[in-house]
Amino acid sequence: MLSYQHAYHAGNFADIHKHWLLVLLIEALSRKDKPWCYLDTHSGRGKYPLDSDIANKTAEWREGVGQIWKHAGKAPESLQSFIQLLGVSDGIGGQEYPGSPEVVKKLMRPNDRAVLCELHPQEFEWLKKHYRHCSNIHLHFRDGFEGVLGMVPPPEKRGLVLIDPSYELKQDYQRIPAYLEKLRKRWAGACVAIWYPVLAEARHNVLLEGVRKSSVHNVLRSEIRKKNVAKGMVGSGMLIMNPPWKVDQTIEAGWSFLVESLQLDDRLSVAVDWLKPEQNA
Repeated sequence: MLSYQHAYHAGNFADIHKHWLLVLLIEALSRKDKPWCYLDTHSGRGKYPLDSDIANKTAEWREGVGQIWKHAGKAPESLQSFIQLLGVSDGIGGQEYPGSPEVVKKLMRPNDRAVLCELHPQEFEWLKKHYRHCSNIHLHFRDGFEGVLGMVPPPEKRGLVLIDPSYELKQDYQRIPAYLEKLRKRWAGACVAIWYPVLAEARHNVLLEGVRKSSVHNVLRSEIRKKNVAKGMVGSGMLIMNPPWKVDQTIEAGWSFLVESLQLDDRLSVAVDWLKPEQNA
C-alpha cells in the first residue's frame, strides 16, 4: 500500500498551478448546456484544513495559496473564478484548501456528474465523509487507472479525466503514455489532464518523451519552476490532451500573475506550448 497523503502538501505552489488549470478546463466544459462527466484517478480526500497539525508540519501552503491570498487584489480575469473558489476576501483566505474533488463540486451544475477513485483506505474514508450524500458524485474504492478505464466513455459523452498519481511508483512515468493511448481508443473526445511533479532528477522527462513517441496528439503542456530551488520537487507540470478551444490563450492571460505571486523562474517556466500538436496541424 502506498503511503503518500496529500494533506502534508495541500495548497502548495503545485496545487495552485494544477487547480487553476482544472478550473479553466471545467469552466470551458460548462460553456455548453449539455452535461459533462468528470473522472479522477487519484482523488485524495477532497478537503484539507490548513490549520491542522499535518498541514503545518510542512507549511507548504504558505508559499502557495498563502501567496495567492496575499496578492489576490492584483489577479487578472482569468484567475478570478479560481480565487473566488479559494474563498479569498480582502486578501484573507479561508482555513480549508479545496482539493480536486472539491474544486469540481463547487463548479458542477445539477446535471453534471463526478466519479472519484481512491485506493488509500484513510483517504477514501475522508472522501465518504465529505461526499457520500452528494447524489451526482460517485465514489469508488479502487485503483483509479483500472477504474476510470473501465467506466469510459460515460453516458454524457462529454467530460474530463484527471490523472494525478503520487508518482511514488516510478513506473507511473512510463505507464501513463500507454494509458493515454488506451483512453483515446475508448473515449476519443475526452479532455485528459495529467499532472506530474518536476523533480531535480528530471524523472518527468520519461513521461514527456513517452507522450511524444506515443500515438496520441493534440497535447498541451504547462510547466512551472520555482526560483532558487535545486533539490526535491522544483516545479509542477500539466499535460492537457484535447484541450478546450482557446484555453491556451486563457492560461497566457493569467501567467504573469502566477509567476509574480508564486515567485517562479520565468526563464525555465513554460506558460503553455504544444508537446504534441494536432496530427494535421
